[in-house]
Amino acid sequence: MSRYQTKPGVILTSICGTHYLVTPKAVSEINETTAVCWKKLEKGSDEEELCEVIKEYFAITDISQLEKDIHELVKALQIREMVVRCAD
Repeated sequence: MSRYQTKPGVILTSICGTHYLVTPKAVSEINETTAVCWKKLEKGSDEEELCEVIKEYFAITDISQLEKDIHELVKALQIREMVVRCAD
């Protein structure tokens, strides 16, 4: 399974409880789920590990939907060039 990590220059910040990803070109407001995943991605992670973290953090029981959601999140972050695939 592919591992991903945050792209250098993209920073997670929180202001008054609202989370943002900041790049040299844009600021994007993100939800709590993305913020939790981002912290894991800062150290490098795969989708399975992200699912496990989110499952425990939010006490999620529908693992099938969670796997789909995490896959879509990683894909969206890749498209926006905020995460990169780790070198094998």
